[in-house]
Amino acid sequence: MATTDEALLDDLLRLAAAASVTPHIAHDLRTVRLHWHKPSLIVIGADLAQPLARAQPPHRHGVVIATPTPPPTNPHPAANPHDAANPHPVAFAIGADPHHAADPHNAANPHDASDLYRAGNPHNAGDLNHARNLHHTSDDHHADKLHHAPNPNHAADVHHADNLHQPAFPNDAADLHHPDSLNQAAFAIGADLICRLPADEPLLAGKLADALDGVPRTAVTLAFVGGCGGAGATTLAAAVAVLGNRRGLRTMLIDGDPLGGGIELALGIERDPGDRWPKLLNASGRVSAAALRSALPSVDGLAVLSWDQSDVTVLPPDTMSSVISAAQRSADLVVLDLPRRADPAVEEGFIRATATLLVVPCDVRSVAAAKRLSGPLRSVAGDLRVVARSSRPGLSPLDVATHLSLPLATKLGTDPKIPTAMDEGHFTPHRRSPLTQAATTLLNLFPLPT
Repeated sequence: MATTDEALLDDLLRLAAAASVTPHIAHDLRTVRLHWHKPSLIVIGADLAQPLARAQPPHRHGVVIATPTPPPTNPHPAANPHDAANPHPVAFAIGADPHHAADPHNAANPHDASDLYRAGNPHNAGDLNHARNLHHTSDDHHADKLHHAPNPNHAADVHHADNLHQPAFPNDAADLHHPDSLNQAAFAIGADLICRLPADEPLLAGKLADALDGVPRTAVTLAFVGGCGGAGATTLAAAVAVLGNRRGLRTMLIDGDPLGGGIELALGIERDPGDRWPKLLNASGRVSAAALRSALPSVDGLAVLSWDQSDVTVLPPDTMSSVISAAQRSADLVVLDLPRRADPAVEEGFIRATATLLVVPCDVRSVAAAKRLSGPLRSVAGDLRVVARSSRPGLSPLDVATHLSLPLATKLGTDPKIPTAMDEGHFTPHRRSPLTQAATTLLNLFPLPT
């Protein structure tokens, strides 16, 4: 972060703290140029943007200009009769078509356009003042002349922004926050966008969180739910997460069932330090992926979010959404163990899942129960598949899938050793066990990194 404006710096540091980011601070142009290529994100105050533009730094991604919203001005200051007819100057977004804005019927709302300016084609910079002159000209014939042969009195203004290799910016401190001045500076330094505070604070906070998270990932997200009680969905979810982690995938296992036994008990980490769901109840908006992962308990690198022994049994939908989103940005594989009950937070999990696996024992009563559940699931799960768990006597896996009108993902055999291992907190599926075979089949169905 680079600025000499202490008030602006206070705002930037507040946003950085909210995003769990500890920034490096620069107060002069030399330090900015010295470290220009190192940070993943550079936030430049408007006070340093124009001097930096004159230095012509090489363009790079991850540059944002931050500026406080200037105080309101007198809406009727113009002595010029042409300006008096239109007291509110138009603020152009970078890269906008100035000839479109020249038509007063097409002119953008200045208050909408002034909130956020995005860097576009630098060759358009020379047209910004030209478009403004056209807009302030009430005489159509004069505007046509300006378009084809600029008035000599305005020529210097047009030429002023026409050559980005020799940028010339206002020296008056009052013009530092002027839209045209910031637009020209953004073009010259290759800024991604201009954030006007406080209106654009959420946007800048998101950029800061992205910088902390590094290169964003797109996680395959698998949701598991039992077609009936005791179907084995939690066991299979844990097996898929453990095997994904063994493959070297960056994996997170999320227990979304507050009334279940607690998936961390099966993994033997219930006493390990780290956050559980009750600590995250106030999480909303954009949650830092790196901060979330570092706060959770883990086993052999597998991050686990589960429940403690408190009385919390309901999650706000915003919390579920924010946490899953953060997990997806930091992982290759996210595994969700979700309950069967109708709940807005649970629905959010199904909606965000790449696929939902409905685990159903191969007996008539279990299939009947799963049939009732599959209807509501179809409305929230984009890719719903069935995992048929063998039982004796029972139906065939294909019969189960046919009765439910769902594609068969895989079949799951019985492993008598698993329940005891989970009770003892030693969940380590054997490589040749039916559970491992089913989990491996599921992992192979989806485009995971190798």
